[in-house]
Amino acid sequence: MGFNMFKNSTQINLTNLPLNVFEAFILGYGLIFKFILDAFGFNVSIIVLISLILFAVVVLITYI
Repeated sequence: MGFNMFKNSTQINLTNLPLNVFEAFILGYGLIFKFILDAFGFNVSIIVLISLILFAVVVLITYI
């Protein structure tokens, strides 16, 4: 039996980021996320993540 210090850790991937990560970029995101999830049953985290990546790429291209 080997020692595994990451045995009980949770793995975070790009489609399952904690709400406070998005809250740092978009104020009130937690409240908006919970409303849309309860009202429509739709997880908007993926759309927000793709939008942030596209925004970063557009800004990067303008500086090249």
